[in-house]
Amino acid sequence: MLELDELVEEVLLHIPPDDPASLLRAALVCRRWRRLISGPAFRRRFLELHHHTPPMLGFFVGNNFLSIADFVSTSSIRAFSRFPVKWNAIDARHGRVLLRCTALTGDSKAAFAVWDPITGELKELPLLPTARLVNTYDGSNAAVLCAVGGCSHLGCHRGDFLVVLVGIGFAYIYSSEAGAWTGRTTSADADHQHHNCLLSLAPSVLLGDTLYFMVCASSYYLVFGASNAFLKYDLSTGEMCLVLLPPGLSNKGTVLMAAENEELGLAWVEGSMLYQWSREPSGLADGVGLWAQSRAIELEMLLPADAISNSIDAIGSANGVGVIFLRTHVGIFTFDLRSSHVKKVSEARHYGSVLPYVSFYYTPPRVLFPFTQ
Repeated sequence: MLELDELVEEVLLHIPPDDPASLLRAALVCRRWRRLISGPAFRRRFLELHHHTPPMLGFFVGNNFLSIADFVSTSSIRAFSRFPVKWNAIDARHGRVLLRCTALTGDSKAAFAVWDPITGELKELPLLPTARLVNTYDGSNAAVLCAVGGCSHLGCHRGDFLVVLVGIGFAYIYSSEAGAWTGRTTSADADHQHHNCLLSLAPSVLLGDTLYFMVCASSYYLVFGASNAFLKYDLSTGEMCLVLLPPGLSNKGTVLMAAENEELGLAWVEGSMLYQWSREPSGLADGVGLWAQSRAIELEMLLPADAISNSIDAIGSANGVGVIFLRTHVGIFTFDLRSSHVKKVSEARHYGSVLPYVSFYYTPPRVLFPFTQ
């Protein structure tokens, strides 16, 4: 027969991953349950049982990519630790959120930081060992990712990580293991194709060892402009090149995403139709590419009647969980590409930028933040 603690553990292990508040409530029942839930053995078994893709716990939002700081929950957790002051969220991956300083001055000690919203831990990164990047927003973009080879990324919040800062013709990589930046200048095709291009501040997409960033046409279009290409950066070789979007498309209103089978994808809305395109792996080495439309979805039958208008926009995607964010004049909706389920997640109409937070929730030894019923 199972002991009482073993029976309790079996019950708690079957709490759905997108209902972390139930685990928190259980952790507050007594010290024994708290030790059980916060222990490494429970965490390991929980991840083994729910070995599929981590859930989307919520998303950070802002009026544009220069002001992403508010959090909207899509799970039973209604709040994380307090968002750090004077920072803006620019990327989130593998349980971590990458922040960029919003008030960089000559006295600043850090331009980037990596934040764990569950524990509230904030690690400020040392300044870049170069005077090349003097402004907070200079046309570069950055990404955070796990640095552990062979990791499943189901629960690697506390492991080593990399921060990759990329611009046209250069890249800097911070390693948490080394505690330092290393830089590389590239003789990339990108330099010759669009030497005046800047990277959009839209979140990057990671596929295998390759990062993809949307590109802007000029500094004037840093946030609101348009271009017809994205930047491909290979982490293993340091090579980068510009890849063209399908003819007639620009990055304005187009969302870069991870499609099925680890292919690169695009999504955008025209009228009440949501279009999804994918790019075959064999075409990823050049700037012409092999794009094909994979889906055309009529939103009129899926969205509420009051949400249907000519102002529907795709404003983001949650890679790994197959979710597209749609902004309408009555609020923000998520569209699940697998089930075609539509859910209203915010009444706000002014938000234009989203940064999804996809992660298993893990209970720290001490419960550090509030939750609601």
